[in-house]
Amino acid sequence: MDLTSLAFYVGTYEENPDASIFLCRLDAERGSMEVVDRLAGGVTPSFLALHPNGAFLYAVNELSAFQGQPTGGVAAFAIESATGRLAPLNQQASHGKAPCHLVTDRRATHVLAANYH
Repeated sequence: MDLTSLAFYVGTYEENPDASIFLCRLDAERGSMEVVDRLAGGVTPSFLALHPNGAFLYAVNELSAFQGQPTGGVAAFAIESATGRLAPLNQQASHGKAPCHLVTDRRATHVLAANYH
């Protein structure tokens, strides 16, 4: 592993579902950061959580309406290890408006979401 270069994801309030999660790279040696790719993450994926094994990424869709219901959403993605790109796995309602935080339980078998409303 190259410790001088670190890849990470950034959630946004982007409304374009095809380019709403940014894949970035930090180059510690040069002291620079660049956006490597803009990935499909749904609408307003404002908060992200990485699964402890690093193979999955979860995102809230901070909305007041999701799939025709008065709720926000949570999306799950598989991370392609070679490229860092995201493959959609599932979307679920958060059962509250404007989800704002995600965390996995201790065993990493459940994802818990908190909502503003």
